[in-house]
Amino acid sequence: MLFLAGNWLAAETVTFSHVKIHRHHSPKGHRLADREGVLTFDDANRQITFHNAMHDRFDEEIKFEAAYDNVIKVVFDSTTHIRGEGKWTALNFVSTAGVIVASAIGAKNVQDNWLYLEYKQGDHTERVLLMLPNDTPSNVEQEAADRFGGRVVVKRLS
Repeated sequence: MLFLAGNWLAAETVTFSHVKIHRHHSPKGHRLADREGVLTFDDANRQITFHNAMHDRFDEEIKFEAAYDNVIKVVFDSTTHIRGEGKWTALNFVSTAGVIVASAIGAKNVQDNWLYLEYKQGDHTERVLLMLPNDTPSNVEQEAADRFGGRVVVKRLS
C-alpha cells in the first residue's frame, strides 16, 4: 500500500500548449485541417492525450487518448521550407516599402517540428501527426523518451 501511495505521489502531469494536430477534415476527404490544443503526459492515468484548447459550438472537440502501454511508435522529425511567398506578394503592389517587406518575410526559412504517434485502439492502429511549437521539441522528446524508451525515434535535419 505504501509503495502504491509513493508511485501516486511521484506521478506527474506534463502539458505542452500550442501544439497543432494535423488530420483529415472529414473521414472521406483528403483536405487537412489543423487545430491547436494541449498535449499532456499524464503519469497518474498512464496516458498521453491531446485536446483542442478552444472549441465552440461551430467546431467539434478534437481529442485522443492513448495508454502508455498501447503506444507502438513515437517519431520526432523536422522539416524546413521557405515561408509561403504567395500570401505576401500583395504587399509588392502597395509601395516600394511593400516590396522590401514582402521579400524579407517571404525569404525566411521556417522549421517545423513533428511528432508522429502510433497506438493501439482496440483491434486496430491509430495514427496521429502533431506539429510542435519551435520552443518545445527537445522538452517533448525528453518526456516521450522517459515514458516510451526504445519506441522513440528522433530524426534530425542534416
